[in-house]
Amino acid sequence: MGSVLLKNLEQMPFGFPVDDGPFAMYRINGYPTSPLVEVSQLKGHLALLRHFAALRTTVDGLKQSEMSVWHDQMPEDRELRWTWFVGRAVERFERWCQSLMSDDTEAGIWNVLPPLDALMVWHSYMLNPGPIRCLKCLKTLEAPLMKEDGTGYLQQNFILRCPAYDCQTIRITKETLALYKLSSDIVRTEPRFWGFLAGTLRTSMSDLNIGRATNVKDAILLAKELKEPPGSDKAAWIQSIMKNVNYQLMDIRKCMTSKVKGGDGRL
Repeated sequence: MGSVLLKNLEQMPFGFPVDDGPFAMYRINGYPTSPLVEVSQLKGHLALLRHFAALRTTVDGLKQSEMSVWHDQMPEDRELRWTWFVGRAVERFERWCQSLMSDDTEAGIWNVLPPLDALMVWHSYMLNPGPIRCLKCLKTLEAPLMKEDGTGYLQQNFILRCPAYDCQTIRITKETLALYKLSSDIVRTEPRFWGFLAGTLRTSMSDLNIGRATNVKDAILLAKELKEPPGSDKAAWIQSIMKNVNYQLMDIRKCMTSKVKGGDGRL
């Protein structure tokens, strides 16, 4: 299965401009804009997700006589079996991370990719890279993955509240977590390329458009809601931004788009 995955992904021209027909150019607020994600990249990601789904189907469909071939402790119950399998995949991913060496960067990505199950864990970590913290006091919180009322972290109506008295008015949702991530990206300056906002450094015409990325970041920081408070550190700056936009992702988007609607800095 891993060799098929590599073959499919190797055929995708990552990083190279392609003519996507009617999607090669579209308009936002009247301005012609090139796609932020290319069709070839979407195909590559969909191919990866298809292999993840096939892996789940394979594990779910194992017969009792086949389980011992994979591992003699694999549960017979299908749901428990997948949970067990993912737990083992997490362990395998961590071992793969520990095995990496500094000179692996010269070997090429195809030579150091982990097995498919560990790759699935890596993909999940990229979607949810850190612990859940209160947006106000920054206390680390425990979020149940599943709840009967549908508000667990893995469920559509996820919601969490910090037990601290001063934080009771703050609802932690997927949207507010995205707000915290965006606010953190706005105040970040180091390392160099991490200081730019996602989707601003690379364009269809250039793989490294530093001028455009700089213009976008500088323009966004002109919004009064996003300005750095005098004498504050990064954590206080993040808190100031979220408070100024009323902890609303929509409000911070309005602040940003009002500064980058036209010119070379448009998103």
